[in-house]
Amino acid sequence: PAPSPRYNCEYCGMLLSEDELWHHVPLYHVNAPNLEYCECPICGEGCGRRNPFAVHLRNEHGPCARGEVPRETRTGLFAIVVCRRSDGRFLMVQEFAQTGFWMPGGQLDAGESLCAAVERECIEEAGIEIRLTGVIDVIAEGKHWRRVTFMAEPVDEAMPKSLPDYESTGACWATLDEVLSGDLKLRGREPERYFRYVAEGGLVLPLEIPPEYREIMADVEL
Repeated sequence: PAPSPRYNCEYCGMLLSEDELWHHVPLYHVNAPNLEYCECPICGEGCGRRNPFAVHLRNEHGPCARGEVPRETRTGLFAIVVCRRSDGRFLMVQEFAQTGFWMPGGQLDAGESLCAAVERECIEEAGIEIRLTGVIDVIAEGKHWRRVTFMAEPVDEAMPKSLPDYESTGACWATLDEVLSGDLKLRGREPERYFRYVAEGGLVLPLEIPPEYREIMADVEL
């Protein structure tokens, strides 16, 4: 059989097959800044900040292109979680492309429930199995963008993820002081706000959609 085509990695120049490149980029370059512009070495499509090369490679080539791994889909539904350990530390995920640390969570897959999504994301991004205990916040900007923030605790004292992949660079347990210090680069301000709220004894709602949001969330399974 003819040898598989080889392609140069846009980050380091290594010559790899399509599947090797699909695995190589998130493993070795997940924390590299997004490229301003490049052409995909496999298909030639232009990639930039609005269509990052790493995201294009993951969804359009390798196992995703063959249907072995589902492509990411946009649902406009998000679930994130404040996970607090028994010693008071909070679970933080180091996001890709040097964007900083944030809370575990992400976009729901089509047909996925909110609870299943945030439990899945916690395992994928942080390597931690969680037990959901309540709801902290719901934001609904119409049905095009909705997000639920859950409260949770770890099922056990397992060490968080340390091997990078497409989902994240890794994860850690951080104190509130570390998060508020400014020494930890954050992707957004939500960890400061939600972690402080929980640490100061803020009200955690029952594990259900609050009554005032049930109409706009009626099409989403908890």
